[in-house]
Amino acid sequence: MKGDGSVKIVSASTEEQEEHIQNLIETMFTVTFPKFFSDETIHSIAERTILKKSDLFYNGTMEEALKIISSLQTLIVLLELKAAGKEQKHFQELFERNCKILRNFGICFPFSFDQFPTGGDRKEKLSRYTKPANKWMI
Repeated sequence: MKGDGSVKIVSASTEEQEEHIQNLIETMFTVTFPKFFSDETIHSIAERTILKKSDLFYNGTMEEALKIISSLQTLIVLLELKAAGKEQKHFQELFERNCKILRNFGICFPFSFDQFPTGGDRKEKLSRYTKPANKWMI
């Protein structure tokens, strides 16, 4: 409450928004990272606090959830374009801006744009982290 007696009302994030954040993080691990990193590196990333929300900075408001969602979506698109060899000069600035937004909410994403090589780095694209095309096993 402010000293002038006014009250600020905030809306809590919805369950769907929280699920969408988790789905985007899963997409990062199962679709984006395998284009650049080995399974061992992805496993190491998953073991650390990378892309995990911190309650110290994230209050669970709708505004915060929307900022996190848009930042994760932007990072995924930028990295997908870079993996496809379609990098542009302004991508690095967008990448850094969205990493900063995540950091402001206590979400650790300690990568620089240069750590993701243009065209992807993986010669063998199969990964145990990649989602299967279907659930049937023959």
